[in-house]
Amino acid sequence: MENRFRTGLMLFVLTLSLVKAEAQSNQSDFGIIPMPEKLERTNATFTITNKTRIVAQKGNTEAVRIATMLVSKFQQVAGYKINVEEGNKTTADKGTILFTTTDDASLGKEGYQLSVSNHGVILKAAEPGGLFYGLQTIYQLLPAEIEGSSPSPKIVWSL
Repeated sequence: MENRFRTGLMLFVLTLSLVKAEAQSNQSDFGIIPMPEKLERTNATFTITNKTRIVAQKGNTEAVRIATMLVSKFQQVAGYKINVEEGNKTTADKGTILFTTTDDASLGKEGYQLSVSNHGVILKAAEPGGLFYGLQTIYQLLPAEIEGSSPSPKIVWSL
């Protein structure tokens, strides 16, 4: 009887270990550091091209500044001549990456919500620090050549 109990307990612990390892494996597939608190995989892919619009929340100098970082990076590694536009959008139009703030205090000073669809990307944060860290996540989701210092014209810039 004791032997059966030990065997059952060992199987239970092994099963829990495998379930936890599988969950960690699914999250680590993204290669994002630090790992977000919540991560949901979708089949959506957004490709940044020279026609992509980068929109920052109107009147928000920090959102404009952080969006400009992305624009500068793409000028350097892809040769794209993209400008930051200001707007009052809360959703991303087709072909747009939107940097905006939200009143969602649960995000804290450095938290953010990043939504990627086939039509666009929305980066929301309660504070500028969240927009900055969200931009770092965008960089990590793009091909490694985003960290280069010269144009890589053959790269497909998808996230």
